[in-house]
Amino acid sequence: MAKKYQGKSMAKSSRFVAFLKTMDPSDLSHVEERIEFYIQDNKEYCDKGNYQHLCNIFTSMALYDVLIGTGLPTKKAEDIVFETMFAYMRGQKKEVPASCCIWLVLAFNQKDRTCRF
Repeated sequence: MAKKYQGKSMAKSSRFVAFLKTMDPSDLSHVEERIEFYIQDNKEYCDKGNYQHLCNIFTSMALYDVLIGTGLPTKKAEDIVFETMFAYMRGQKKEVPASCCIWLVLAFNQKDRTCRF
């Protein structure tokens, strides 16, 4: 897929694509609109070297915003984003560099799912 900095393209390239397919079409449209907002707000970081990273970041933030907007409690929205991201990662057969694993262990507190950075 071509690297297009557009909400729809980035959502389809993110780790959240399976979950997004289950969403109501109007909510999905709102997610794509929020991604567009984040693209415009962070243009200086939008280059080909950051594309996949930003697909995941922008989509996670947009998904969280939309879930909150639908009336879900903050904790529930956080849990959905967290679980969706890690479900995707668990399904991958790729080897993860040791430094990445260490970062994940150091950065995330599994008990309350908070990031230390």
